[in-house]
Parts: sequence; C-alpha cells; structure tokens
Amino acid sequence: HIPHHPGPVPYVNAPHPNMVQPGSVNVAVAPPRAADDGAETQRQRHELVALIKSQTFIDIIIRNALENHEDLPGSLDAALDKMTNLHANLFNFGIFMSGFQFVGVLVENEPVEPFEFVGMFILCIGFFLSMFSALISFIAMEYFNGIKNEEPEFIVLGIMKYKRFFWFSELVLFGDTVAFL
Repeated sequence: HIPHHPGPVPYVNAPHPNMVQPGSVNVAVAPPRAADDGAETQRQRHELVALIKSQTFIDIIIRNALENHEDLPGSLDAALDKMTNLHANLFNFGIFMSGFQFVGVLVENEPVEPFEFVGMFILCIGFFLSMFSALISFIAMEYFNGIKNEEPEFIVLGIMKYKRFFWFSELVLFGDTVAFL
C-alpha cells in the first residue's frame, strides 16, 4: 500500500504546505507518516516477517526490528543504521587493506623467482578484491541511507532482493584477507 503522492513540488517563492524555507532556499519535505492502529501494525509486521526466509545477518537485524519494537518505521530506520555502520566498517577495512597491498606492490622489486611472481600476483589480486569490496560496501551504504523513511514494505522487500549483493562484500573481503596473508 503506497499512499498517493501529488507529484513533484514546484519551486515557488510562496510557502507551500510541503515546503520549508530555511533562509532563502526551498527544500521539499516528505509528508509525515500516518499513525497506525495496533491491529494494522501487527498484521503488517507478520506479513513482513513472513518475507524473511533465511538466517543471514541482515535477516536477523530486520526480523529483530520487526518483532521487538513498537515503532515499526523507527525500528526499521535503526536497523538500516546498523547495516550502514556494518558496511562502513567493511568499507574502511577494505580501503585499509588496499593501502597495504598497494604499497606492497609498489615497493617490490622485479620478481625473479617463480614464487616471488606468484606472491606478487596474489598481492595484486588482493588489491583488486579489496577495492571491489569497498565499492560494494559504498553502494550498500548509499542504498541503506537512501531507503530510510520509506514505507516498511519497500524497505524489507528491497533489502531481501539485494541482500546477496550486500553479503558479497563480506565474502570478497574475506578472500582479500586470505590473499594478503
């Protein structure tokens, strides 16, 4: 159930009900969420929990947000913050690892022995894996920040659709760590 949206708000100098004027710049504001009655909220929670089929970390965070809080939109926003923080840490670790691997590639002399060549190749692969993981984590952070304040159905369905992509950043970073060792 998506409420009717009147379309884009035109830029005008006169105040509009969906506009706020901080200084001289007009900023569009999302309409406030309607208060749900208890029975409707419980039904909505049960429907959303039924969409969660597996037991990954993202599934657990979303399930806890749906089952353990009275304020459904607020609890989903808190869950999105947790997932954003997780991917921010993955992003930082990926950048950290890529820095060491980049320095290792630059400092190394021309490989002479076959083992040196294999070691350099693995270090280069690790560098690309860490940068790829950081890119995925950045996309995930932007996605989680972008879907805040959306309808709960949209949030849960979107996360369930892309959770394997988000999980892939963790797997790639594990592979990068193995390549670094």
